[in-house]
Amino acid sequence: MFAKKPKMYGMPRLIHPNTFLKPTTERLGDVLRNFYLVPDYQRDFSWTKNEFKDFWEDISALANKSFNNFGTLVANPTPHFLGPIVLQEFPGDSDRRLEVMDGQQRLVTSSIFLSVSHEFCAKISDLDKRTQLLNSISTLLMSYISNGVEYHMCLARDQNHFEEMVCKRLSLTDKNAYWQANISSRTPKHAVINRIKECSDFFHQEITSYLDGLQELDRDTRLSNLVISLLELCVVLQMKVSEHGVAYEVFESLNARGLDLQQADLLKNKLFSISDTQGTKKTVTEAWEKVVRSIQQQSMINLNEFFYFYTIARYHFLRQSDLYRDVIKIVSSHGNSPLNYMQDAAKCAESLQVILEAGSGLPGNLERDVFSLRDLITNKFSLTMIIAGISRYAVNSPDLWEVIKLTHHYVFRRFVIEGLPMSTYAHEISEVARDFSNGRLADISLLRDRFRGLSKDSIFMDKLRSYSAPNNKVGFYVLEMIENYINNNAGMFVRRQSGSQHLEHIMPKRPTPNDWGHVINDHNYGDFVNRIGNLLILEADKNSHIKNKSFDYKSSNASNLDYANSGLTFPKLAKGYLNNGFWDFKSIESRQSDLVSNYALSVWGL
Repeated sequence: MFAKKPKMYGMPRLIHPNTFLKPTTERLGDVLRNFYLVPDYQRDFSWTKNEFKDFWEDISALANKSFNNFGTLVANPTPHFLGPIVLQEFPGDSDRRLEVMDGQQRLVTSSIFLSVSHEFCAKISDLDKRTQLLNSISTLLMSYISNGVEYHMCLARDQNHFEEMVCKRLSLTDKNAYWQANISSRTPKHAVINRIKECSDFFHQEITSYLDGLQELDRDTRLSNLVISLLELCVVLQMKVSEHGVAYEVFESLNARGLDLQQADLLKNKLFSISDTQGTKKTVTEAWEKVVRSIQQQSMINLNEFFYFYTIARYHFLRQSDLYRDVIKIVSSHGNSPLNYMQDAAKCAESLQVILEAGSGLPGNLERDVFSLRDLITNKFSLTMIIAGISRYAVNSPDLWEVIKLTHHYVFRRFVIEGLPMSTYAHEISEVARDFSNGRLADISLLRDRFRGLSKDSIFMDKLRSYSAPNNKVGFYVLEMIENYINNNAGMFVRRQSGSQHLEHIMPKRPTPNDWGHVINDHNYGDFVNRIGNLLILEADKNSHIKNKSFDYKSSNASNLDYANSGLTFPKLAKGYLNNGFWDFKSIESRQSDLVSNYALSVWGL
């Protein structure tokens, strides 16, 4: 016999848990009968084909195991647990919708599944069964009341697209017609209307395959059982919270350590919660949406990364995993608030989007600097310095352009050539960014001095003299920067990302014994082939023609597809570095040393 459990161990009962959180297990069909509002701090409907596929496989497998070959329900079918749904209720306001704290993706996907199923159910031959299923689906999507129609789901944004494509238009043809009439080349791929379209197309295709090849009666039975499985055999753990502040905390606790939401989603939730109590939620929401729109229009960083780099550029260094915690501390500290944090972040995001897109309205040299940071060096911590510059200067200010140029040169020197470890480099550049954005570095001359103190000319040049490019992209970039410096306003330019120009290895990657026998067996070959002194940029037709031939043939041949006939500068000069008539390791060292001595500080000067 077990002893009786002591009553609260002699302690007084402090709370009644059901006043905090009311959990119940419900069938999905019963859950969908309610009316829901997705609050504005929630992300949009964002599931993709991977999640749709998982959802479909769960429901179709449930139907297959719950009904036998005759279409009859098996004894004691095992339900499928669809997951928790967290809702905020409002006991004092019976007309107010339940707010979805967690579970939006599953509820919306279930609604789309039912919407697509409606078209198939409309073809069921048995009138009673057809009528029953069509009525069930319709009443779970929308209800007719005295004042008109109430849709069971109300999204935070793009509700009109949900109503039209899910509730009103119940055939694939009608859905497609609405979609085609309401998208443009400017509509992002991840927009709600495109997500709904993708989900609808997916389920239509899967249901079609699921029923393919069946006789009419079997098809009708299988379809009916599929819908019944979703509504009657799927269960959710429904948790209702009635206290507003508690609802926010439950939302964060459920998602903070999971994969459902990223830190930006949790950050939005908390910023909206705090600003709601301060009476600034509307303005904070508008600022948040400006940030989202701006970040969606560039491809270098996502929303989490923007807030991370913005915060370390303007406030203090932190680990990316601590972003949510640290930002909440910042906006809750004296003199700060969600309002001033988000308004400043919105201005920064809008300017950053313009810079990262390197639009036609920006000068050519700035485009070159931005492209190098964004697509070639691809080091995202450089954004801290761009953000610092944006905090002080307008996008069209030459002072900002100078900040970006200096950042480009510093990052190439310090991170790429000098090989500073990432952790050290991250702290270093973000500290400079904060000092500049906060005015501790009062002007650009002091910023330049700071960079010079971190990246000494002598160390940079020494490292560059022995530098080997890790890939063709970096090798092309280095030669492009020097070649275009020489040809500035006076000749042919290297065109990055152009098929008309290639990176040429003078001493080839795959040498032939007859042409390169003097170096091919030397153990140093691999160390020299990617050295900057062995690289050229060359027109594509010439590069394709000379391939791995000898230096003499590359330099001059009867077809005129050679170095001598290049429109660029460096191919013509290569023969000046031959060593006793051969291109060898000494040639590479000598040429690389000259490139560094003659051009490095002019091209990447601080």
